[in-house]
Amino acid sequence: SSDLRVRFEDGMIARIQSTQLSVSGEIGISGSKTSYDIRGTGNADFKEFGILAENPIEGAGPLSIRVHGPSSDVKIDFDAAMKGFRYLNLDFGDFRGRVTWDDGPSRLLFQNLDCVRGRTRYRLDGAMDLGESESMDFGVEVPAGGNVADFVGIFDSLTKPYWWFPRGVTGPMSGRMRVHGGISLSEMKVDASVEGTRWEYLA
Repeated sequence: SSDLRVRFEDGMIARIQSTQLSVSGEIGISGSKTSYDIRGTGNADFKEFGILAENPIEGAGPLSIRVHGPSSDVKIDFDAAMKGFRYLNLDFGDFRGRVTWDDGPSRLLFQNLDCVRGRTRYRLDGAMDLGESESMDFGVEVPAGGNVADFVGIFDSLTKPYWWFPRGVTGPMSGRMRVHGGISLSEMKVDASVEGTRWEYLA
């Protein structure tokens, strides 16, 4: 069998509406096997991508992307500084760091992201399994200076149907959390060690 390589020369531009990426790299085809090593840099609006793994995605900002690996196990690394990042009905706020889509097991990896939502900074590390199990396991660290209202707001879309959910709670907080279990609120578990003072509930 003959080998075929499709090259993307430096300077090639890929555009989707306001998203514009400078693309380079190659696709290798050897018999029935295909491999990828493609890089792109520029500014992106995830909303224009539409969906990732059948779920809507939002967020805009500078982005470096690398698509690599054989077709049976493609990985897509997103190194970004995104504003307004939303995925799976979770409103993460702004983040800086790397998110990797691992196509083989259908996993989304969040690798030690620096995040800001409202006035609250937090670090996020973990994974979502969007294959058969549809589960998540995140570690979250909120340093001193956070506000519980900002953190609870991440889950606003999921908690809307539940009248009893304390969306109006506000006040200083810090601590560590593990968010794990299923992706839906009914299957999600939160283990937390949180410190807070003078919390108020605004009904």
